[in-house]
Amino acid sequence: MIDQIIKSMIKQRIFRIKAIAFKEFLHIIHDPRSLLIIFVMPVAQLIMFGFALNMEIQNIDLAVLDFSKSPASRELIQQFAGSKYFNLVEYKGKLSEIEKLFLTRKARAILIVNKDFAQNFQTQHQAPIQILIEMFWKGYDLERTLYTLSPAVHQPPLYGSCYQSGQVNEAK
Repeated sequence: MIDQIIKSMIKQRIFRIKAIAFKEFLHIIHDPRSLLIIFVMPVAQLIMFGFALNMEIQNIDLAVLDFSKSPASRELIQQFAGSKYFNLVEYKGKLSEIEKLFLTRKARAILIVNKDFAQNFQTQHQAPIQILIEMFWKGYDLERTLYTLSPAVHQPPLYGSCYQSGQVNEAK
């Protein structure tokens, strides 16, 4: 008996919801302003947000410690400087004091070029570099850190070589 009462109450509520939805549908169809809001506004927002929102991280302050001071290392640094993603920050300090760059917010990332960069690049056609990225940028945000690293990995090739899978390989 109680089950039948509950079922009839549910049927009545569903019937009321359908009736209200049908009434509103008729009002919307006959009101041009409502049609404009329903169909034109979402399209306009999609177009505006598609052009206005840009999720690329640009202008990352990049400090450089160049221990190699060779033409190859300067070329590498110039590639970072020519990128829209990085702003080079001059740093003449010691390796042991680079943490201060992060603490004072002078740099968001640090590029360290080893002394044997040019020699390794000439002999092995690959040379490791180190990129330190601030992990506490507006709170702990691993995704933002990975976005910061992404433009560094996709820099243009240096002397006909390209960066793939974490190592520098000869371009084919």
